[in-house]
Amino acid sequence: MAGASLSTSTTLKSLGVVLDQRLTFHDYVTNVVKSCNYHTRAIRHIRHLLTQSAAQTLACSLVNSRLDYCNSLLLGASAMSLNRLQRVQNIAARVVMDAHRRTDAKPLHRQLHWLPVRQRILFKTAVLTRKAHTTGTPTYLSQHLHQSTATYSTRSSLLPLLTVPNPSTVFARRAFNYTAPTTWNSLPADILTCDSESGFKRLLKTHLFSQPSIYIDGWLYAMSMTSVVCNVPVLSQNDSTFCLHDMKMTSLRYLDAKFHHPSLGASPPNRGKSICLPPEQCCRYPT
Repeated sequence: MAGASLSTSTTLKSLGVVLDQRLTFHDYVTNVVKSCNYHTRAIRHIRHLLTQSAAQTLACSLVNSRLDYCNSLLLGASAMSLNRLQRVQNIAARVVMDAHRRTDAKPLHRQLHWLPVRQRILFKTAVLTRKAHTTGTPTYLSQHLHQSTATYSTRSSLLPLLTVPNPSTVFARRAFNYTAPTTWNSLPADILTCDSESGFKRLLKTHLFSQPSIYIDGWLYAMSMTSVVCNVPVLSQNDSTFCLHDMKMTSLRYLDAKFHHPSLGASPPNRGKSICLPPEQCCRYPT
């Protein structure tokens, strides 16, 4: 341009969020991990001088605030990126509780009342959806939400459900007009019908805390107590095994875009195919 050569960039930073060409958010997650690890190490150096309450306040303001910033963009991100963020939160929890580095982080999260990273993403998405749906602001979000109209009079027709579009690609499933209605419709009736914002957040956090998480080869399946319409592989639990099924109406929600198990190959199973795995092979958690 005007006799000068202009170099192109593969990333763009907007409001602190690094956007790459494929919207994988790998670079953004890397920056968040580096920043959180820096502050976690600083807290660890002075942990012996702090009370648990003071250490928790520092971790919430310096670490969790960075994990929560614009985290709704990460809904549908790769498991590798989310696991990296989860490890950061696990390390911060161990530092706050002054626990050994190999201590299981899940009980520590419950003691600190910290939602795991994936549940925090769902929490933010649900809160944004409720605000846009009930108040109509911001307009650029509320215009993508439409009230569902039931053909028949059923119990679910009395709930304020949203219309879920049918995207043609997996990448389109990460858009707000799909993730917001899907997340909203998966919530129990008592949360959907809650009038106050504070009550909604309290019930939502309790609901997300009650959701057990199952990891198979690093991929997370979060169990939900309500039925969700989906066409992706899900897990169901019986007395002795966890079974992978491909169903349309299910009580589980698949949070990652990919599933891999040596017995299934690199792609999700076809409809009707199922596999039973022992529980000891299923329960995993990023350390």
